[in-house]
Amino acid sequence: MLDPQDKTKWLIDDEAAEVVRRIFKMTIEGIGIQQIAKILATEKIERTSYYMKRRGFVNYNHHGNNEETKYDWNAKTIADLIARQEYLGHTVNFRTTKENYKDRRVKNVPQEDWLIFENTHGHINWTAILSHIEWQLLEQPNSRPGDVRVSRNTN
Repeated sequence: MLDPQDKTKWLIDDEAAEVVRRIFKMTIEGIGIQQIAKILATEKIERTSYYMKRRGFVNYNHHGNNEETKYDWNAKTIADLIARQEYLGHTVNFRTTKENYKDRRVKNVPQEDWLIFENTHGHINWTAILSHIEWQLLEQPNSRPGDVRVSRNTN
């Protein structure tokens, strides 16, 4: 989240960071991403998008951000969260684009075209763990049902 005193600095949200650390820890322990999603839902941990909406970080009213679905985690969310370079302290720009400013449709940009600024903000300090998780997901994709291949551009 942005620092209220300095809009150019990012701060770590301690409550959200605990959930992220826990997800990484469960992944290291060999728990699959589908099982992690089930555990978080069973323990009534709010999904990231619902949490962000409730805290006022986003102001959109996504169809899935309601009381009935606030604990509905899925494997893709877990895999995407694990792959985010922002947890290493990097800023990643230009993940998406639009054809022109009038077009509401957003298109994904190939990962090699992203602009990555390293060490721009605080990190959760999980570089080794992220590397290990990435290895598990890349090298052993069939070891746990539902695992998703994740690759990160570290340039």
